[in-house]
Amino acid sequence: MRFFISYSRSVKQETGKVVDLLRAAGHEVWWDGDIPEIADWWATILDKIEWCQVFIFVVSEKSVQSPYCLKELSYATDRNRPILPFVIDDHTRYTIPPEVTPMRNQWFVYDGNPARMLDRIIQACSQIVWDKYPDLRAPRPIEPNTGSGSLVKLFQQAVSLAEDGRFDEAIKRFRNVASLDHNEWGRECQQWIGRLQTYGEIAEMADHKATRRRAQEKWANYVKQYDDEFDPLNVRDKLIDSLPKRAHSRVYDILPAPFAWVDIPAGQVTLEEGGYTPKGGQTFNVPAFAIAKYPVTNIQFAKFIDSGGYREKRWWTSAGWQVREKEKWTQPRYWTDKKWNSADYPVVGVSWYESLAFCRWLSEVSSENILLPTEQQWQRAAQGDDNRIYPWGNDWDGSRCNNSVGKDWEQNQTSPVIQYEGKGDSPFGVVDMAGNVWEWCLTAYETGSTSLDGTDVRVLRGGSRYDYNTLDFRAAYRFRYYPGDWDDYLGFRVSRFN
Repeated sequence: MRFFISYSRSVKQETGKVVDLLRAAGHEVWWDGDIPEIADWWATILDKIEWCQVFIFVVSEKSVQSPYCLKELSYATDRNRPILPFVIDDHTRYTIPPEVTPMRNQWFVYDGNPARMLDRIIQACSQIVWDKYPDLRAPRPIEPNTGSGSLVKLFQQAVSLAEDGRFDEAIKRFRNVASLDHNEWGRECQQWIGRLQTYGEIAEMADHKATRRRAQEKWANYVKQYDDEFDPLNVRDKLIDSLPKRAHSRVYDILPAPFAWVDIPAGQVTLEEGGYTPKGGQTFNVPAFAIAKYPVTNIQFAKFIDSGGYREKRWWTSAGWQVREKEKWTQPRYWTDKKWNSADYPVVGVSWYESLAFCRWLSEVSSENILLPTEQQWQRAAQGDDNRIYPWGNDWDGSRCNNSVGKDWEQNQTSPVIQYEGKGDSPFGVVDMAGNVWEWCLTAYETGSTSLDGTDVRVLRGGSRYDYNTLDFRAAYRFRYYPGDWDDYLGFRVSRFN
């Protein structure tokens, strides 16, 4: 049997003895001593009233005056729970609540013997005609100490608490609002709760030198997910003031040549069907962004390795770090193979996890907002505004990229990233977007998510020197691999989010 016990703190000791006996007898019992400190008080109480099968009201001089006890009793009555009232003191000194009055024949007066009270509870439950007590839907009542104000007022109070830096109180208030009307307010309250929890963690890190660099990384992700308008503790100013000088460097100053950004204006792309894209394809709006003119080369990736890229966990996603630890990666798989490791050749043998770790490292040391391109960005950069088939136009031409289409073009290794510059460029002047290496994109193939964590299959674009079917080199062609996969035809380029 599941019991909810409503009582006044003035009789907590006596009530606790009965709780212990009920539990020892194998019953599930809830009273407010079981509420975790982090939980929302009132929402938890309402949850447990809905959960219980029998509502025990401990009648005392204090409980009949308590707005909480009376509200609990009223809600249990509205939900059609059987009410078992136990009078624990001299009831001639006060008025019994009207919800209890109809049950006068079920009153029990506690005589100081908790075992006898337990017997009476069990006996009373055995006499309940359960068909008379179906669960009835009822609106959740407002927490007593918040007054009778509307949910709008309660939500505004929660926001005010957040803006005052009283995050724990604000979170409890947001949870209360969501519990009272989850359909209308739940999503917005959850967003606020997530924002406050993340912001509070960053603020705590920002106040200590030992964790400030980690706070800077988390702040960048926080701003992407939310914004920097809510900043009651001035975290942004603390982190900007503490940035090391090297963090103000530009990518041009960090990565060896060849490197350049190409600005891509806002536009549209139509993705072919597959995964999250429905049958017939889907058109997406793509905001303006910048993309690297060339794939990342070996000499550029060496900067990441030399900076401790395979030792610093903070640049990796949690899933990526687990794979790195398990496989004991310390560098790309073909890093020491002369066939692939020329300075201006694209780095190969890198997984999506490693590619993303490189981006996060580069973001930190450059203070630019760098990630892998989404597949919409990649296609926009390769295709331009005229929906061309290949980056250079609508006709296949094997001389414009590194490929293995037919005997004339069959290749057994990669080529310098500048080798086809001026021949196979996209409409915006982006180089090597067809052939040479497949390029990792940020996007999850099945869901379209751009989350930085997880093990979802990720999109690859562009074809490689290994491919012999012209279809693979199309600007719209979508390929995919698991994020931990690597091979000698997998590489990447970076993009900059505005």
